[in-house]
Formats: sequence, structure tokens, C-alpha cells
Amino acid sequence: GLGMEMGIWFEPEMVNPDSDLYRAHPDWALRVEGVEQIPFRNQYVLDISRTQVSEYLFERIDAVLRDHVIGYIKWDMNRDLNHPGDVHGRPRAHAQVMALYALIDRIRAAHPTVEIETCSSGGARADYGILARTDRIWTSDSNDALDRQQIQRGGSFFLPLDVLGAHVGPAICHQTGRRLSMAMRAGTAMMGHLGVEANLLTESDSDLADLKTAIALHKKHRALIHHGDFQRLETTDDLNTVGVVSVDQREALWSVAFLTGHGATRPGRFIPTGLDPAKRYHIKCVWPTYVLFKEAYVSGDALMAMGLQLPLTMPETVLLFHLTQAE
Repeated sequence: GLGMEMGIWFEPEMVNPDSDLYRAHPDWALRVEGVEQIPFRNQYVLDISRTQVSEYLFERIDAVLRDHVIGYIKWDMNRDLNHPGDVHGRPRAHAQVMALYALIDRIRAAHPTVEIETCSSGGARADYGILARTDRIWTSDSNDALDRQQIQRGGSFFLPLDVLGAHVGPAICHQTGRRLSMAMRAGTAMMGHLGVEANLLTESDSDLADLKTAIALHKKHRALIHHGDFQRLETTDDLNTVGVVSVDQREALWSVAFLTGHGATRPGRFIPTGLDPAKRYHIKCVWPTYVLFKEAYVSGDALMAMGLQLPLTMPETVLLFHLTQAE
């Protein structure tokens, strides 16, 4: 009734040794003869290169998707293949990957409108083979915005922003215990495939208002973020500066993250790249809402040569600058 779709999170490649499936088919698990099976997360790995196993998994997944209105799958895989052999002692690591691809291809053919996110313990299965079959990559289990600034920057060397899962986490990150403002959390998640992974019932009214504003801002600029030309600046260690510029160079959105305090009296200059030197740009700070930054009109040539002096800002702050061609 709220216009939301249902998603399901599962880990079909695994089997619990204390399960009816394993008791009925212990030979379905990957193993190495003479080596003791060591469960991780109370799991073994199923040998999906066996036809019976892949058929079993397809039938179960297909039934769930067929019998329920599900628009999204989070496909997890949380342990390594440390027993990569089959019941006959043959190596199966490569066959396992090929069987996974075949299984996902089959599911996608049967349910073409269902989106699939490759999760895999936060970025462990983030490669071009899996990306050919999935719509989104979960880049890390850490939603700490300071961690995410580096994680998303690193991921951007290999993957486009429209597949990099970037979530607004809770005020206190479960991975690091660090408390960060909503402005920092939402501003960081803006430069990716934004989502929310927090209990909204425990967020303050002011943080919920900021989150609502951030989501609206992301939706407004989502096409630019996901399809613009990505830019990455070399900066001092206290900053992380990335941006996207539209193909026609008429618009840009830049993120300047103050990770720590700066040693100098004032922060450095913001010198964007990828603009048209002949165009004149209107530049405005659109995030966070409390930053007072007067709008400016500057030529692309001047911006890329001299840039703008960054304002004095507290650590753990993200500024988003929106540039549009001035008529």
C-alpha cells in the first residue's frame, strides 16, 4: 500500500549440516577426500555443478518467485570454497562458477523483471562475470560513511556508480561502532546506487527530515550520477573528491568529503575536471542544507584552472556542489 516492492535475501549455494537436505544428500556438498569438513557460519557449500543440485535449487527459487510478487533478490555467498572437490575427488572450483552463472541465467530467463544484487559478504563477488548477470553489487558490509568514502572510491576504479550499492546506515555503525551524522551518512551514499539500511523507528525526527531531503535530492540527480562521466581528483589525505559530468558538459555534481581535520589554516581549493572551458557555470552547494554557500557564476576555464576556495568545514562532512551551464 506504500508503493514498495518485496525483496528476498537468500544464500542458495549453502547447506546447513543439521538439515534434512544434507542428511538426505551428504554427497551434494563440496568436499576433499580425507579432509575433515569444517563448517563456516554452520554451513557447507553445495556442489551446484552437479545437475541434481542445480535442478533442486532452480526448482526452489523458481517456486518462490513464481508464487510471490518479488521484485528483488539479494544473492548472498558468505564463505570460501575451501573444500573445492566433488564426491569423486575431482576439482570443481571452475565448474562451480560456471554452474552458478548457468543457474542465474536460467532464473533470469524465467523471471526477467526480477532484479538481482550480488552480495557475497560485502564485495567478495564483485567481478565482471557476475556483473553480466546481476543489476547491483553490494560493495561492503560496513555502512560506516568514513569507510565507505574509501570503499566507494576504490570500487569506482572498476565499476560504474549505478551498480555500486551505497546505503545510508544507522547513526552508530554495527561494524565500527562509530557515530556519524545523517548529513555525512546520506551525503556519502549519494554517489552510488543509494539505499537505506537503518531502523527508521530509531532515527530522530531531524535525521528523518534530512534523510527525506537527501532521497529527493538523489532522485533529482540520479540520472546524472548513474550515467554521467565519472571524475576522480587527486587530493590531500583529509579529502575525497569525486564527481560526475554530463556527456554534453552542461551539468555536473561533485562530492567533496572532509574526512579529517586539515592541517593548514584553511582547506585547499576545489578544482573540478571534465568541464567545458568555454561554458559559463552556475555553481551551488546543494548538500548539506545547513551549509551557507553563496551561489557563483564561473567559467569552466577558470574553474579547471583556479577552482574555488573550499569553506571552513568540520571533519566528517560531505559537500555536494551542483554545476549547471548558465544561459
